Amino acid sequence: MKLSDFSTKPVQAIGLATCAMFLSGCFDKDIDESVVFKPREISEKNDDISNTKLINEVSLTQPSSDELIDAKGYAAHLPASIEHGFWGKEESKIAWTLVSSVASAENDRKRPLIVNCFGNVGDRVKDGVWTTKKNFAWGDVLMFDYPGYGDSPGVASTESMHNMHRLVSDEIDKLGADRPIVLWGHSLGGFVCSELGRTAREPDAIVLEATALNVKEVAKSWKPWYLPFVGVDIKESLNDYDNARALAHFKGPIIVLGAKKDETLEVGLARSLRKALKKRGVNMSYLEFKKAGHSNISEQYDYFKRLNPLLADVQDLKHSQE
Repeated sequence: MKLSDFSTKPVQAIGLATCAMFLSGCFDKDIDESVVFKPREISEKNDDISNTKLINEVSLTQPSSDELIDAKGYAAHLPASIEHGFWGKEESKIAWTLVSSVASAENDRKRPLIVNCFGNVGDRVKDGVWTTKKNFAWGDVLMFDYPGYGDSPGVASTESMHNMHRLVSDEIDKLGADRPIVLWGHSLGGFVCSELGRTAREPDAIVLEATALNVKEVAKSWKPWYLPFVGVDIKESLNDYDNARALAHFKGPIIVLGAKKDETLEVGLARSLRKALKKRGVNMSYLEFKKAGHSNISEQYDYFKRLNPLLADVQDLKHSQE
């Protein structure tokens, strides 16, 4: 039983309370990898990179009326060019997709690279187009599937994720030698990007969207207030996920995005992350969107307007740190 399965209906609450009175610990909840990692079921993963396609990929390669112009007015609009590939070998390989601005390539101009880290149900095939349009205004978009997700083989686990961090960090360092790198993590992806920010050498900025400080606070927020007898046992390896601790020594700007109507990771978790980062003295900015839910911050009317001032100088980050 998941903590999110509990209902607020009085009859069910009474039944649960009765269970608590007579069966001590009967509703203890384990927060383990089956709760954290939820890859989409795919009948057969695509092992041939020449056949790889994002759902509705053609919408990215055609001219568009979408206003995807970065904060300095550079051409960042569609169409884009798309490249797919694998990092690593055999069962440890990671599928990736790079969406690049055609206009920038024609002008021989390197845009920043936005490295996207998906939430616990996201993958590049299903969510690649939506993610690109969310991030493309500020840079070319690089996406990758976690182990067991999308076209990446293997099994999603804390161990496979740690191995993936090392592989992806090396690839980011190669890509970031001559252009700014922005890590952009949504939900679970916030923890993934924070780890990459800790291990890779080249990232220049990080955006943490609708995420939390650590797994312990997430578990606490999922525990219904009216069930004080429910125990929460967090798998030891998951305790390693702590965004503030991972980014304690990160030198670049960190932007935290909170959604006030988030029903998956309540906004108090983003606020707690803001507080913890501020306490560690990092270069942090916080934006909260009053009408946004867990997955629609980028659809808010003031999304680009509020983020542009914080990302306007991203073009110069690599130069300023030399």
